[in-house]
Amino acid sequence: MIDISTGHNTGLAKVVAQYSEDIFMFNQPLVLRLKNCGENRRLRQVRNLYQKLLMKSIKILFLYALFTGRLCAQNYSVGDTLYVVAINGLNLRESPNLTAPKVAGLNNGEKVVTIESEKFIEDKIDGFHGQWVRVHSIDSNLDGFVFDAFISRYPALTQFASIQGFIDNNWNDHDLYSFLPKMLEEYTLKVFKPEGCEVYYSNGSDGESNYSISIRQLNKNATLIKHGASEGSGTELELLNPRISEVYYLIKNIVKFIPPEILTLDDEKLKAEEDYGQVYAKAGDYPFVIRIAYKGDNLVSIIFFNACC
Repeated sequence: MIDISTGHNTGLAKVVAQYSEDIFMFNQPLVLRLKNCGENRRLRQVRNLYQKLLMKSIKILFLYALFTGRLCAQNYSVGDTLYVVAINGLNLRESPNLTAPKVAGLNNGEKVVTIESEKFIEDKIDGFHGQWVRVHSIDSNLDGFVFDAFISRYPALTQFASIQGFIDNNWNDHDLYSFLPKMLEEYTLKVFKPEGCEVYYSNGSDGESNYSISIRQLNKNATLIKHGASEGSGTELELLNPRISEVYYLIKNIVKFIPPEILTLDDEKLKAEEDYGQVYAKAGDYPFVIRIAYKGDNLVSIIFFNACC
């Protein structure tokens, strides 16, 4: 891990790392030092990002760049293994339309393999633009057609250890501040594998941190980002080129374990690309935020953040 923290008394960053180094001085009492652990795309981006961020006051910051229509494109190929993410499962059909006879029922979380790409038929179902695609069901060993908004590169988990105690206690004394960011982190660490170095930054002085961030590069071109601040904290999962439906169902398949009287989502906004950057969660009196943020270069972040004040 690359540790970038503020030293006591001096206000300068202390760093413990290895190999070659890049050191940056800014117009404030901070030295940012990144130690390179081999060639790493994320470290280069982080270095450039902080060079911009640290010229301003460090606050909780999400950069939005709206690129309408970017999240509808097909992002899989023949032979790819995808996962059924429709909450109540999915019908495998004989031909590519909703009235075609049903071949089999596919369960949420079930694996399918795409087997045909030359005869994709575009459609719009349940608010999603997408395509009918022919797949092979691994569990039933049958072939058929499904609408691709209901399958994803990102699987649905069957349980979350981070909320098991609340489930066992019938959700009495639940604490959204505690478990929701942990659920996104748990999902991320189960679905993706860490790669390369972890970068940590804090701008606190004399041991009191006002803002901190840790960034961990993952496989599948994903990144785990953890935010901490005096105003709150949160977890961010950054994905490369996801479809709208993949983002939607990734979030839905996490929060489906939470009773609706505790947490509800604004489904219509969650499906509408032009509304990205808005708040999608309502958690009673809790000022909890679920956001989707465009960050440019086909990068999209899912952010579970709680604001304490």
